[in-house]
Amino acid sequence: MEKEDFLVALGFKGFTARIKRLSDTLMYDAKHVYRYSGIAIAPNWHLVFLLLQDEKRLTVTEISKKLDLSHPAVIKITGKMREKGFLTGMPHETDSRKTYLQLTEKSRRYLPELQEQWDLITTIIETLINEEFLSKLGDLENDLRNKSLLDRFKEKYDAQ
Repeated sequence: MEKEDFLVALGFKGFTARIKRLSDTLMYDAKHVYRYSGIAIAPNWHLVFLLLQDEKRLTVTEISKKLDLSHPAVIKITGKMREKGFLTGMPHETDSRKTYLQLTEKSRRYLPELQEQWDLITTIIETLINEEFLSKLGDLENDLRNKSLLDRFKEKYDAQ
Protein backbone atom coordinates (compact mmCIF):
# COMPACT_ATOMS: atom_id res chain seq x y z
CA MET A 1 0.00 0.00 0.00
CA GLU A 2 1.37 3.39 -1.01
CA LYS A 3 1.89 5.91 1.77
CA GLU A 4 -0.20 9.09 1.55
CA ASP A 5 1.79 12.17 0.55
CA PHE A 6 1.53 14.51 3.53
CA LEU A 7 2.03 17.65 1.43
CA VAL A 8 -0.76 16.63 -0.93
CA ALA A 9 -2.99 15.82 2.03
CA LEU A 10 -2.42 19.35 3.36
CA GLY A 11 -4.12 20.81 0.29
CA PHE A 12 -3.53 24.55 -0.01
CA LYS A 13 -1.42 24.56 3.17
CA GLY A 14 1.13 22.36 1.39
CA PHE A 15 1.20 24.36 -1.83
CA THR A 16 4.48 26.25 -1.38
CA ALA A 17 6.28 23.14 -0.11
CA ARG A 18 5.05 21.17 -3.16
CA ILE A 19 6.29 23.89 -5.54
CA LYS A 20 9.67 23.89 -3.78
CA ARG A 21 9.84 20.09 -3.87
CA LEU A 22 9.01 20.08 -7.58
CA SER A 23 11.67 22.72 -8.28
CA ASP A 24 14.27 20.82 -6.26
CA THR A 25 13.43 17.57 -8.05
CA LEU A 26 13.79 19.14 -11.49
CA MET A 27 17.05 20.90 -10.57
CA TYR A 28 18.47 17.71 -9.08
CA ASP A 29 17.51 15.72 -12.17
CA ALA A 30 18.92 18.42 -14.48
CA LYS A 31 22.21 18.24 -12.59
CA HIS A 32 22.26 14.51 -13.33
CA VAL A 33 21.44 15.14 -17.01
CA TYR A 34 24.46 17.43 -17.32
CA ARG A 35 26.69 14.98 -15.46
CA TYR A 36 25.41 12.12 -17.67
CA SER A 37 26.24 14.23 -20.73
CA GLY A 38 29.70 15.04 -19.41
CA ILE A 39 29.16 18.80 -19.16
CA ALA A 40 30.22 20.48 -15.93
CA ILE A 41 27.53 23.13 -15.55
CA ALA A 42 24.82 23.79 -12.99
CA PRO A 43 21.12 23.65 -13.95
CA ASN A 44 20.44 27.30 -13.14
CA TRP A 45 23.14 28.49 -15.57
CA HIS A 46 21.07 27.83 -18.67
CA LEU A 47 19.09 31.04 -18.23
CA VAL A 48 22.29 33.11 -18.28
CA PHE A 49 23.61 31.18 -21.29
CA LEU A 50 20.40 31.79 -23.22
CA LEU A 51 20.15 35.44 -22.21
CA LEU A 52 23.75 36.27 -23.11
CA GLN A 53 23.49 34.30 -26.32
CA ASP A 54 20.74 36.74 -27.33
CA GLU A 55 21.98 39.93 -25.68
CA LYS A 56 25.75 39.39 -26.14
CA ARG A 57 26.76 41.34 -23.00
CA LEU A 58 24.96 42.53 -19.90
CA THR A 59 25.73 43.73 -16.39
CA VAL A 60 24.68 41.71 -13.34
CA THR A 61 21.95 44.28 -12.68
CA GLU A 62 20.60 43.91 -16.23
CA ILE A 63 20.64 40.12 -15.96
CA SER A 64 18.89 40.33 -12.60
CA LYS A 65 16.13 42.51 -14.05
CA LYS A 66 15.64 40.45 -17.21
CA LEU A 67 15.44 37.16 -15.29
CA ASP A 68 13.56 38.66 -12.33
CA LEU A 69 16.09 37.10 -9.96
CA SER A 70 17.71 38.77 -6.99
CA HIS A 71 21.01 40.58 -7.51
CA PRO A 72 22.81 38.27 -5.02
CA ALA A 73 21.46 35.17 -6.81
CA VAL A 74 22.77 36.43 -10.16
CA ILE A 75 26.15 37.31 -8.62
CA LYS A 76 26.39 33.76 -7.25
CA ILE A 77 25.46 32.13 -10.57
CA THR A 78 27.65 34.34 -12.75
CA GLY A 79 30.54 34.11 -10.29
CA LYS A 80 30.57 30.34 -10.60
CA MET A 81 30.23 30.58 -14.38
CA ARG A 82 33.22 32.93 -14.52
CA GLU A 83 35.20 30.63 -12.23
CA LYS A 84 34.58 27.72 -14.64
CA GLY A 85 35.52 29.81 -17.68
CA PHE A 86 32.05 30.19 -19.22
CA LEU A 87 31.81 33.97 -18.71
CA THR A 88 34.24 36.81 -18.93
CA GLY A 89 33.95 40.40 -17.81
CA MET A 90 34.79 43.64 -19.49
CA PRO A 91 34.65 47.12 -17.96
CA HIS A 92 31.58 49.27 -18.54
CA GLU A 93 32.51 52.17 -20.81
CA THR A 94 30.98 54.91 -18.61
CA ASP A 95 30.67 53.43 -15.10
CA SER A 96 33.81 51.91 -13.58
CA ARG A 97 31.71 50.20 -10.86
CA LYS A 98 30.00 48.02 -13.47
CA THR A 99 31.26 45.13 -15.52
CA TYR A 100 29.71 43.67 -18.64
CA LEU A 101 29.50 39.90 -18.67
CA GLN A 102 29.67 37.92 -21.89
CA LEU A 103 30.03 34.32 -23.00
CA THR A 104 33.54 33.01 -23.56
CA GLU A 105 34.80 30.98 -26.49
CA LYS A 106 34.44 27.91 -24.25
CA SER A 107 30.73 28.73 -23.85
CA ARG A 108 30.27 29.14 -27.59
CA ARG A 109 31.87 25.72 -28.17
CA TYR A 110 29.46 24.09 -25.70
CA LEU A 111 26.32 25.96 -26.80
CA PRO A 112 25.30 23.63 -29.68
CA GLU A 113 25.45 20.59 -27.39
CA LEU A 114 23.74 22.46 -24.57
CA GLN A 115 21.02 23.67 -26.91
CA GLU A 116 20.43 20.10 -28.03
CA GLN A 117 20.04 19.03 -24.40
CA TRP A 118 17.76 21.97 -23.55
CA ASP A 119 15.58 21.14 -26.55
CA LEU A 120 15.32 17.51 -25.43
CA ILE A 121 14.54 18.54 -21.84
CA THR A 122 11.87 20.95 -23.17
CA THR A 123 10.32 18.14 -25.21
CA ILE A 124 10.19 15.97 -22.09
CA ILE A 125 8.67 18.77 -19.99
CA GLU A 126 6.04 19.32 -22.69
CA THR A 127 4.91 15.71 -22.07
CA LEU A 128 4.54 16.46 -18.36
CA ILE A 129 2.67 19.78 -18.42
CA ASN A 130 0.43 21.63 -20.84
CA GLU A 131 -0.22 25.20 -21.97
CA GLU A 132 -3.04 25.61 -19.46
CA PHE A 133 -0.65 24.84 -16.59
CA LEU A 134 1.87 27.39 -17.93
CA SER A 135 -0.88 29.95 -18.32
CA LYS A 136 -2.09 29.43 -14.74
CA LEU A 137 1.50 29.62 -13.48
CA GLY A 138 1.90 32.92 -15.35
CA ASP A 139 -1.32 34.22 -13.83
CA LEU A 140 -0.07 33.33 -10.35
CA GLU A 141 3.29 35.03 -10.96
CA ASN A 142 1.58 38.17 -12.26
CA ASP A 143 -0.89 38.26 -9.37
CA LEU A 144 1.97 38.05 -6.86
CA ARG A 145 3.98 40.70 -8.73
CA ASN A 146 0.99 43.03 -8.58
CA LYS A 147 0.23 42.32 -4.92
CA SER A 148 2.50 40.27 -2.69
CA LEU A 149 1.42 37.55 -0.30
CA LEU A 150 2.43 39.88 2.54
CA ASP A 151 0.16 42.66 1.25
CA ARG A 152 -2.72 40.21 0.91
CA PHE A 153 -2.06 38.87 4.40
CA LYS A 154 -2.02 42.37 5.91
CA GLU A 155 -5.38 43.15 4.28
CA LYS A 156 -7.00 40.04 5.74
CA TYR A 157 -5.25 40.30 9.10
CA ASP A 158 -6.03 44.00 9.59
CA ALA A 159 -9.66 43.42 8.61
CA GLN A 160 -10.13 40.99 11.54
